[in-house]
Amino acid sequence: MEQNRYSYIKKIGRNTYSVVVRQAESATEKVETKIRRLLVNDLSKEL
Repeated sequence: MEQNRYSYIKKIGRNTYSVVVRQAESATEKVETKIRRLLVNDLSKEL
């Protein structure tokens, strides 16, 4: 199974997020959707 690797660094306010995603070719979730979900989950924990 082949995998794609994506690396993102994004600064939001005073927080810097560094995300490395390894996605299989057969994955059904898009990378952008996964990162958005991770950020929302992380930010909801801070509230």
